[in-house]
Amino acid sequence: MKGSDALRQAGLAFGDRSKLVTAGDWGRATPCDAWTVHDLVNHVVGGNVRYTMILHGEEDNVVLATHDVDALGSDPVGAFWAGLRGLTAAFALPGALAATVRHPKSGPMSGAQLRVLRVSELTIHAWDLARAIGADEGLDGDLVQWLYDCLNDVWDTIARSGLYAPPEPGREEAEPLQTRLLHLLGRRP
Repeated sequence: MKGSDALRQAGLAFGDRSKLVTAGDWGRATPCDAWTVHDLVNHVVGGNVRYTMILHGEEDNVVLATHDVDALGSDPVGAFWAGLRGLTAAFALPGALAATVRHPKSGPMSGAQLRVLRVSELTIHAWDLARAIGADEGLDGDLVQWLYDCLNDVWDTIARSGLYAPPEPGREEAEPLQTRLLHLLGRRP
């Protein structure tokens, strides 16, 4: 799987689950501390916008100021897909993957490393959303393998960022790869 395919697949994983959210689901708890489904989806939609801003060289304070914005509007699913299209286009710009960008919490990294971070966020939050609304928690096997393999390149960045809870102990090689990935990213399936 190529990185562009991983981004597309991770976007589909989250977007398809977001279509399953009903009016009664928005206040449900999620595996993310103190976040409701609304908070989680808003974080992901806003994250697509923030990562696009990072790729376009916005200053940290401008990017961080968007954390308190309601990015969902009256059409949360439409907002997700619009943000994902903008993000995908930004990663596809010539030189975007080789460029050094600055993540406000993690510092400088390549655009390719930033893409791994975004794929990890979309993937783990797709699982979080599925868990919260009782949907299928299975993730695409090729996506899980790609992400698991790529995380070594960005693990120090993830650890510095505070983006995820500390890894859960007990990653056994005999466990399915999705379970090992979830443990690595601080989830207990």
